[in-house]
Amino acid sequence: MNEPVQKLLGVTLAVVVQGNATLFTALWIPGAVVLPILVSWWLHERIDAPALRRGRAVARRGMTTTPAPVSAG
Repeated sequence: MNEPVQKLLGVTLAVVVQGNATLFTALWIPGAVVLPILVSWWLHERIDAPALRRGRAVARRGMTTTPAPVSAG
């Protein structure tokens, strides 16, 4: 997840700073650290956590049902 976010940040900063290397570096360093963390947190909250909750609920429903009797032979 880190690489696409940093590439997008780099392209965006290149357009915004218009060749000013000092400004690019000053914005890149904190952005390259903070932005991927924020994106990862957002994706976890919006995708991973709800999927885990649904999966656990489905597993609990499956565990509470009585298994069918198995006949021998």
